[in-house]
Amino acid sequence: MAIFMISSVSERARRELAESLAKKLGWPCVSREELWEEARLLGIMVGRLEISIIRSRGREELLAREKDRYLACITSGLCNRAVDGNLVYHGISGHLLLPGVTHRIRVGLRVPRRVRLERAMVDLSVSRDKTLRYLEQLDEDLDRWARYVHKADPQHPDHFDLCVNTENLNIDNLATALCSLAELPDFRATPASRRLLRDQDLVARARLRLALDERTADADIGMVAEDQVLTVTYMPRQREVEDALPEVLEGLEGCRELDCTMAETSILLLQERHGAGQESLQQIMEFAPRWGAAVELLRWTPAELPSASEVAAHRRESEGGALGGQRRSSSGVYEERVEEAGEDSEQDDGGLSSALDALVAAGCSGGARSVTGTSDQLLEVIQQEPTHSLIVVGDVFLSKSGPARIREKRELVRAFQEQLKCPVITTAELHSRYRFGAVDAVRVVGFSMVILAVYATVFLLQDRILWALGGNHSTVWRAAMAVLVALLVPAVAFSYSRVTGTLLKLVGIA
Repeated sequence: MAIFMISSVSERARRELAESLAKKLGWPCVSREELWEEARLLGIMVGRLEISIIRSRGREELLAREKDRYLACITSGLCNRAVDGNLVYHGISGHLLLPGVTHRIRVGLRVPRRVRLERAMVDLSVSRDKTLRYLEQLDEDLDRWARYVHKADPQHPDHFDLCVNTENLNIDNLATALCSLAELPDFRATPASRRLLRDQDLVARARLRLALDERTADADIGMVAEDQVLTVTYMPRQREVEDALPEVLEGLEGCRELDCTMAETSILLLQERHGAGQESLQQIMEFAPRWGAAVELLRWTPAELPSASEVAAHRRESEGGALGGQRRSSSGVYEERVEEAGEDSEQDDGGLSSALDALVAAGCSGGARSVTGTSDQLLEVIQQEPTHSLIVVGDVFLSKSGPARIREKRELVRAFQEQLKCPVITTAELHSRYRFGAVDAVRVVGFSMVILAVYATVFLLQDRILWALGGNHSTVWRAAMAVLVALLVPAVAFSYSRVTGTLLKLVGIA
């Protein structure tokens, strides 16, 4: 049992190779285009997803969830065809699907540009220069699609088991050569690999069920399966799906046990601009699984409220069918939203889409939203949902100069600390409080030496210490001993707490 994953930007070449290989092996063959059509028939807006990604337009907050549904559909289609047998699949970046499954054979097919150019000129019936520009744009679009959907470089050699250049190799002969790979013990399905494939299939089918049910379609759900035991985690602010989850997932084939739980805690990351590669987000994503926490993203744009005439004009525009808009919350702040991210939308989402994608992939997404208003109004919005156990303030007041930005941020954090019940820290403090570093190592060694010195002194000089504390001494001496003990005991307790607290940080508990 094995799964061939043939990837190439040339649809014609990969299709010819896949069909030839499947015919020689007697295996079923499926293409990316077939699974794409299945996703479309299920109601997943793949076309909108492709347009928004390839054209680099629009706010893509909603597309993160759409992309998750698309991947679930593709994964489910692959697993459904391969879970009990062999399969040949070909696509643009199929080698990045089914991560961790060891009995897949990832083949990268390289077609020389000259060959692609000649074929495209015949198919398109246009000039050489136009065809060349078309191929360059096509390659760029396909690369952007693969990077957005899979969060990886689709051309990196580490993602392939075999890369083949077809310049001097016939497709049919290449298929014959690939047949021998299926017999190698390196790609035989092991019990662990089969189990992982079944678990990925279970998660994909569960995600599709939730996505296609109106009660759970908009919920931010974390999901993991291990040996057919499915664990579903929903966010604290989405308690309304608590009863619907078991009902929607009831009778899911292949699920031995279903565990629906609410995330134990929630972390809010507040910034003006977000992004998947930001260090602050990466640090929070390290802590979130340890704490069983969901991570919510909040993009705040400091601004004064618009005038009454601007509000009225915007309301008329929205009622006239505008794609994007604002809604006024009960606190008076304007929260940006997107009703339809189409090809005509050109608003900047401040990196929310890419950051939300990273959280969805890590299974700790708590959703994302944008807010525009003053700091007082922002505080009121946060107070409306008092479910956060930690608020992390990142880069804000970006329009200010350096000193002014630091001062304004410090005042914002101080206001939050005074009026919110949960801890509020900055991204700069995040590393020092929750990650073990060189300073922590020095601290552990230093305080440990203090503790050892005190305990060694007490045990080695017990007689003298008892004499000093309980002997027939003057009143001044006894008072001095009392003061010494009163100072020494808290000092030892403090040293001990710093050592244990830092060690707990090392193992990821603190």
